[in-house]
Order: sequence, then C-alpha cells, then structure tokens
Amino acid sequence: MDGVRFEHEPDAAIFAEYGLSRVWPCTPQPDGANELFTVDGSDYGPYPARPASPVWGPHEPISVTGEVAARIADHLNTLNAGCGLTVTWDGGSGLIFTWDKTYRDDEGTETVTPDAEGRYPIGGLWPWMRWSDRG
Repeated sequence: MDGVRFEHEPDAAIFAEYGLSRVWPCTPQPDGANELFTVDGSDYGPYPARPASPVWGPHEPISVTGEVAARIADHLNTLNAGCGLTVTWDGGSGLIFTWDKTYRDDEGTETVTPDAEGRYPIGGLWPWMRWSDRG
C-alpha cells in the first residue's frame, strides 16, 4: 500500500469491520519537499509542511519550520480565539498547546518541541487536510 492515496474516504463501517484506522500511507514527496496543508473545515493557511511520518492521516502530525509554527500559533490565538485552545511559547523553543473543557472533555496541555531537523511535529488536536483536497 505504500504511496496509495484515496480519492475519497471509505465509509467508516468498512474501517470498523476490518479493525482499521483512518490512517493510510501518504504519497512521498521528492527529497522531503513541502506540501500545503490547512486545518480541515477552515480557511487557515495554507501552511507549507510535510507529513511527520510515512504513514499519515488527518489527525497525524505535520512537520513545520519554526516560522510556520509561529504562524499556526498566531492564527490559532487570533483567528480562532475563544475556541478553548490556545498556544504559547515556553520561553525556549517549545510550543505549549493548552485546552479547556470548551475544546475537549478534559482540560490538558501538550508541549511540542523541534525535532533533530528543527521542525515542529504539530497534530492530533484538530484534523489537517491537504490544501489541494479542499472542495
């Protein structure tokens, strides 16, 4: 299945019947090139990024530069203010996502730090969508 992209998302019953998740291998880009992503169901972005792993789905992280991470944080805090999810810098290079019961059932935090390449794997708090897949 390596490199397979669905043109549409199969019915949830099919996934449940076979015990599969909604994660499928993404089409590798040449030399780790960026694609454009947006927050699913929004007009935010596009954000240049690449999937953080070879197996990617909408709730999996995308890998972004520090500049793009700052842009995502700014958009979250200004364009989506009041949603119950905020992000701050930890005083160093980490991003702290904080949410309340408005956003999820339980309050929580998640700290995202850069990987060995200096890129931030951001995901799991909302679904991502490839910019080219917008309808």
